[in-house]
Amino acid sequence: GGIIMRIALGVTGSVAATLVPRLVERLLVAGHEVRIVETNNIRYFYALDELPATIAVYTDADEWAGERYEKGQEILHIALRDWADILLIAPLSAHTLAKMALGMCDNVLTCMVRAWKFEKPMIVAPAMNTVMWENPFTHDHLSKIRDVYDAHVVLPIAKKLACGDTGVGAMAHIDDIIAATNECARWIFPLPTGVCPGIPDTSHPGSFGYHRSHECHGGVDLYCHEGSPVYAVESGVVVHVGSFTGASVGMPWWEETHAVYVRCRSGVVCYGEITPKGWVRDGVRVSRGSCIGSVTPVIKP
Repeated sequence: GGIIMRIALGVTGSVAATLVPRLVERLLVAGHEVRIVETNNIRYFYALDELPATIAVYTDADEWAGERYEKGQEILHIALRDWADILLIAPLSAHTLAKMALGMCDNVLTCMVRAWKFEKPMIVAPAMNTVMWENPFTHDHLSKIRDVYDAHVVLPIAKKLACGDTGVGAMAHIDDIIAATNECARWIFPLPTGVCPGIPDTSHPGSFGYHRSHECHGGVDLYCHEGSPVYAVESGVVVHVGSFTGASVGMPWWEETHAVYVRCRSGVVCYGEITPKGWVRDGVRVSRGSCIGSVTPVIKP
């Protein structure tokens, strides 16, 4: 089975929003937890009773709950940001895409986007008229959000659109959106509880593959088979390939191994106790999900 994720599903004003009930059903069948974050006027495309009764749905009215702000009350877009492993926006309208690219945050969804943590994946499935899709603004805006976030774009498809035009612009097939979501879930780090055996720790020396700060860094020791492939959990640039442990630690039962340090948007990620691939060297860019080496245990048999 796949990795179970908590998914915040952003829904924006596009005719493709009529497909949201089916998309939610598929996400639930895959085992994911889902909460929906809507922009205004979505009731024009589907009714609440078309969604499972157990699904939480949030709108701008929930962001501004109560007659007046009270100190200590929950800030909804931050609470949703912290809850979610993945932000999936499907459909993503041209208008919301433009607001995201400009950093605007005038509703609960775009506030959540602006506050989204860089190390968490974001998936967007644009849907708009063909001429809108081909407008240079669209390319520029998608490039901008890719530059800022760990954003994955599920490209629209060609078909006869609701407006009558024929061309590219319809939201991607639900199967493709589900596949993109599951693929992103494979590379989320730290790994969810139960996915891989290990010992979680907030800060200790010698952790494998998380953000390093001087001699200690939070992370998890992964108990993997020798020779297991090591995949990049986030895109970035290799800043150092060097010794990880060895004789210098004063323990003769430790073998010399290597580490690869990759500077990513969320910080420097350390992949220790590995044998790097030959192409992995200082200055090389690595992509999320690419194999950068294999596990080499430090403890002698």
